[in-house]
Amino acid sequence: MSRQYTGSIRSKVIMITLVCTTAILAAVGVYDALEVVAKEEAQLEDRANVTAQRIARHLTIPVWNLDKERIDASIEAEMLEPSVLAIVVHDSDGKDVMGAKERDYNWEIIGSSGTIQTGAFAISDAPVFYEDKAIGSVSVYISDRFVKEDIQFQVILEVVRVVALNLVIFVILVLLLGKFLITPIRRLAEQASEISSGRLNTVIDISSNDEIGLLADSLSRMQRSLSVAFKKIRQANKAREQ
Repeated sequence: MSRQYTGSIRSKVIMITLVCTTAILAAVGVYDALEVVAKEEAQLEDRANVTAQRIARHLTIPVWNLDKERIDASIEAEMLEPSVLAIVVHDSDGKDVMGAKERDYNWEIIGSSGTIQTGAFAISDAPVFYEDKAIGSVSVYISDRFVKEDIQFQVILEVVRVVALNLVIFVILVLLLGKFLITPIRRLAEQASEISSGRLNTVIDISSNDEIGLLADSLSRMQRSLSVAFKKIRQANKAREQ
């Protein structure tokens, strides 16, 4: 049974179709994943710029008044966004740190010296102005941690989609091939076997306008030719006996 299955037309057609569909779906999935990555990366860049500009406006009075408590409060408010890895506020010379927060390995907000060791995907700097005069600057560090999680989710989703579509295609192919290809071929094989065993009156009842019909017509012609040949042989033998 195993040899018959692996050598059957149905298994070959199904295998070729599944390989082709898997390759196509995988290519589409990779393209979609790359689009998601590019879109997410662009959003991170925009988020870094927007966040830096926004907090720079909010820090105008606290930086001017050297109000460290309000500076820290503004930083913590912006870091409610999970993708923000760190925020550092410098004075106008860029030497002294007026306020800084970053995330630890548990992604909790902690104080910072202003030197951010962990890598960030996007960094944006914005000056802090007071009456058109730069009184400080703010640096916003954005992480791609959650983008990676989104990409992993997209990959898993794509794998599930490929498997599900292949399963549907497999079921449809099994049903269609069984009805329109395998069953007629097996019937023709059985009828050919009967003819080969000498039952020349076997009825070939398969008719279609495709290759299966062509095969059935060829088998019918062979059946008629064999009938004529056997008839001539019998007549020749009968004449010889007389």
